[in-house]
Amino acid sequence: MIFTALLILSIVLIFVFSKKNISQRASETDGGLVTLQDLPNLVDALKTSGKNGSFFVLLIPGTAEDDGYDANLQFSIDNNEVGIDWVLIAKSNIKMKDNFMEISTNAGLSCKSNSGNNVVFLRATGNKDLARIGQDIIHKMFPDKIESKMKLIITGMKWDKIK
Repeated sequence: MIFTALLILSIVLIFVFSKKNISQRASETDGGLVTLQDLPNLVDALKTSGKNGSFFVLLIPGTAEDDGYDANLQFSIDNNEVGIDWVLIAKSNIKMKDNFMEISTNAGLSCKSNSGNNVVFLRATGNKDLARIGQDIIHKMFPDKIESKMKLIITGMKWDKIK
């Protein structure tokens, strides 16, 4: 009887603490809502507080197709270099991959196709003003969204969430 009670208590505690960890992890990746004007500060925060594998993603609202995924623009650190990634999961991103490559290369960045974690993406790098280029990408590809508040997802960097 005591063993059964301890077993039930252990299961309840595991459930409670594992749920807390899941919600804590979710809150650690929730960067709040941002606008294009925040992009220079975001890129600076990534450079100063991030490391290889750190990234942030801007979800562009109202761009989801029938797959339900909004178009998105990611900035990440790989091999100690910050770059802009166009992840080819959302149908919107897949359809607009040539636009991303054209804007990136016209801005002087090197753009290459990569894959990781079974996901294909385009990565644009170069010693340029990545924040401004990111703003240009959204201006040119989503001109009706330039004033929109975008959901921000962060991993491995420090960012004070704007509410």
